[in-house]
Amino acid sequence: MRESLEASFTARATELGSIVLSVSGIEEAADLVASLARDAGAPAVVLSESLASHSDLIAEKVRKAGCALIDSAAPRPVASAYLGVGVAALGVAETGSVLLVEDGLQPKLAATLPVASVLLLRRADLVAGLDEAGRLLRDWVVGTGRRAPYATFVSGPSRTSDVEKTLTIGVHGPGRQYVILIG
Repeated sequence: MRESLEASFTARATELGSIVLSVSGIEEAADLVASLARDAGAPAVVLSESLASHSDLIAEKVRKAGCALIDSAAPRPVASAYLGVGVAALGVAETGSVLLVEDGLQPKLAATLPVASVLLLRRADLVAGLDEAGRLLRDWVVGTGRRAPYATFVSGPSRTSDVEKTLTIGVHGPGRQYVILIG
């Protein structure tokens, strides 16, 4: 069942323009984040506060890759980062979307303002569809009393079009989205 969810999520997310990568653990994920930053020539990277205990490991690897870290919650400095690294609460196989559930503004900005976004997602947090994702989101907010002022479904890189139906990628958010499946 888990393999089927992963295959469905990966296929749908890829159709939407996301790049889905797979690793076995957080150490490998941190190496991959550093590699993505280095290969992109990212002058600056912002790490979401939602990375919690993994933040130091990822920060160390990113610095060793030659990238500066932006340590700010203000929108302007966060937006100046080339790469933002955050955590997805869920991945939805039906749509290829990820759910960001954040208690503060900084984690949301880190995942949605830079040119490229890297979202870490545990394989165990893949769900089949939006119905299940909705139930889990409701339980987080209502059942636990947790206030999550920022809950956002993200489906691939930012895209918009004008009245002439000219599609543009990356105008209102990341133009490139990576999802790293962990576990």
